Amino acid sequence: MRTPSRTAISLLALCALTATACSRLGPPIAVMGEKGDVHQLVGVWRGEYHGDESGRTGTIEFVLERDEVLAHGDVVMRMPGGTVINLRIRFVRTEGNTVTGRLEHYKDPQCNCMVETEFVGEIQGSMMVGTFTTRGVDRDLLYRGHWTARKTDTTI
Repeated sequence: MRTPSRTAISLLALCALTATACSRLGPPIAVMGEKGDVHQLVGVWRGEYHGDESGRTGTIEFVLERDEVLAHGDVVMRMPGGTVINLRIRFVRTEGNTVTGRLEHYKDPQCNCMVETEFVGEIQGSMMVGTFTTRGVDRDLLYRGHWTARKTDTTI
């Protein structure tokens, strides 16, 4: 019988203690960068975003445990009119105080087309502030917006 890893136990404990939509947290994602740079991301980050052209809003949740290179992250998109779509963060890289990444491709309900989203931000202590760009995969489409996230827990 295989013993659960410290990572699995910690994430389960975090979900039990915080009860913050852990059912949404997707599969692990790679976090790349130098050890000191990645260490800045350790903790639970929660925030929100706003699409400039699209008017879409939503929440961001990102969890990276101490001594790990795999994180969990989700973005919940709220469309005008009330439609809610759960999106997954696919990739994160950090270099110095800069964090970049991508979301998994998803079907945009307004254009009925596949889109990809890239984000870039700056770590400012317990805050991250950044922008994102969403482009059509096979269509001329461009949305931009901005996001913020605050580190809410550093004990994990």
